[in-house]
Amino acid sequence: MIKRITISIVVLFSMFSLAQQSTSSPYSYFGIGETKFKGSPEQRAMGGIGVFPDSIHLNLLNPASYSSLKLTAITVGGGTTFNQQESSSDSGKTRRTSLDYLAIGIPMGKFGVAFGLNPQTVVGYRIMSINDDNSALSLNSGEGGSNRVFLGGAYQITPQLSFGVEGSYYFGTINTLSRMYENTQYSTRTDTRVDLSGFSLGLGMMYRTKINQKYDVYTSANYISSYGLNFEKNITMGTIGVTPVGNEYYNDFVELPQEKESYTMPSRFSVGAGFGQLKKWAVGTEFYFAGKNKISSPLSGSSATYDNTNAMRFSLGGYYIPKYNSFTNYFQRVTYRAGLRYENTGLVVNGQTINDMGVSAGFALPIGNGLSDLSFAFEYGKRGTKSAGLIQENYFNISIAVSITDKWFRKYLYD
Repeated sequence: MIKRITISIVVLFSMFSLAQQSTSSPYSYFGIGETKFKGSPEQRAMGGIGVFPDSIHLNLLNPASYSSLKLTAITVGGGTTFNQQESSSDSGKTRRTSLDYLAIGIPMGKFGVAFGLNPQTVVGYRIMSINDDNSALSLNSGEGGSNRVFLGGAYQITPQLSFGVEGSYYFGTINTLSRMYENTQYSTRTDTRVDLSGFSLGLGMMYRTKINQKYDVYTSANYISSYGLNFEKNITMGTIGVTPVGNEYYNDFVELPQEKESYTMPSRFSVGAGFGQLKKWAVGTEFYFAGKNKISSPLSGSSATYDNTNAMRFSLGGYYIPKYNSFTNYFQRVTYRAGLRYENTGLVVNGQTINDMGVSAGFALPIGNGLSDLSFAFEYGKRGTKSAGLIQENYFNISIAVSITDKWFRKYLYD
């Protein structure tokens, strides 16, 4: 039964992850889109920190955590984003719902392995601009993104120290459409399709020790090396006309020779620490750094000046469980989480650094055998600015995930 459920989830997730448009941010115009995966609701509710190992949940932000698993865990998550976008002269609202990840973790004594699939970056925008004398109108739109398939393993060297390694394969397609309407009989249209692929390797470390046999101290580090992304770009250009009923058609077009390019994505590094009492409470903090993204936009030109710098993020968060083994009060077994974060995304547009900051909270409701649960995370944040003709986004994210935890591969006494 579990096998059938797992296969069904994998098939459905694969279909949605490759087809969904899960962002409406104009900042997804640049590069290969905005980063989609920022952890499970357990991590997102705590500001995005991944410093805590877990015996029944998958920590997808550090592969060293996989050796902490004591039971097999299947987790799938998704969410909805409500986004209010404001410029100096206008505003609008959007909403997007998407599946975020599917992962399975399996304990093997001192070893632990995990594998899964998640959208990594997303593109989804529609941008209109009119020149100063109103003689030309341009419309630009894009959708798609990159997905990640990963396989990781960890080994517990000592009861306190674990190391992990994880390989990721990236793939995806980004489609953009650019139209230019001028005071002529025909307008121009450019369709661009970019297929991308690449492979990266990540390393993780987690260390936990006790103080006075009562308090736990956590430290963690995670490193993803720089890696290459290969692009295959196909461009179709031509003039377009409009039928009497308003449908667009190519009046004349040409397919340009395929272009192949390769870009080096920057390395990423995070380090964190935490303090608390196991199964009761904990607080932690994490610093994240990424090198300058040297990729130029492979999609289309932009009238905005666009650059990248080093990126960084600071997160602070924690959890509280009133009484994890309470038999009389269900809500005392609920895990409550909260956090905050500040991020320099590394994107610079029109001379303005695009920052992202948010506060979050959430909870996990035990279900089934009491080890499985349904997790929720709520995040309110602000990204961008209204200066220099840009857009400020005020967003509210709701993330939901179910984690099914059980013991597989049992050795039965009777057959």
